[in-house]
Amino acid sequence: MDVRPGGGWRFIQRDAAGNEFAFHGVYHEVVAPERIVGTFEFEGMPGHVALETSTLEDLGGRTRLTTISVFQTVEDRDGMAASGMELGASESMDRLEELLASA
Repeated sequence: MDVRPGGGWRFIQRDAAGNEFAFHGVYHEVVAPERIVGTFEFEGMPGHVALETSTLEDLGGRTRLTTISVFQTVEDRDGMAASGMELGASESMDRLEELLASA
């Protein structure tokens, strides 16, 4: 991860069966600690790029993370929803919560 405007990121998720799912994007705006804007692309469906804006809000000892994804087409949005990404996103948030609880 190169967290700066113009910097890129890439990560690979592995499921319990060992299947790999890769994702990448480019940061467009980084305003620490409040906001990150960048692209998101699932490498299994190249060319279907979403623009994501993540905001972090201090709640006094807790932080609210809100991410909004804008897709190029309704079909891209529907395809992402049908891909099972909601489960993957929930699992990622659960792992983040576990990590933060152990810190």
